[in-house]
Amino acid sequence: MDGDGAIQYVEVVVKIDALLPESVVRKYVPYGRTQLWEMVRSGEFPPPRRVGPNRRAWLASEVQDWIKSRPVSLHGKPRIGEQKKLEVAQ
Repeated sequence: MDGDGAIQYVEVVVKIDALLPESVVRKYVPYGRTQLWEMVRSGEFPPPRRVGPNRRAWLASEVQDWIKSRPVSLHGKPRIGEQKKLEVAQ
């Protein structure tokens, strides 16, 4: 309560980041297991978190940030499905 007896409410927002196992990460990242781990070791891809004695997982936000940081390719022909999206966007 404040000085005049009114109750004050405070809104708290908690954002929870999802943990993605390697099998899910590899669906979104176009690399095989070996290349993915080489990229982690070289610092080119975010490292996973230890979530158990024999279990690791990536933060979804870090994988998403990595994907967004990739340069846009302006070379080559778009795939058939992408071609329609490009035509609509113009």
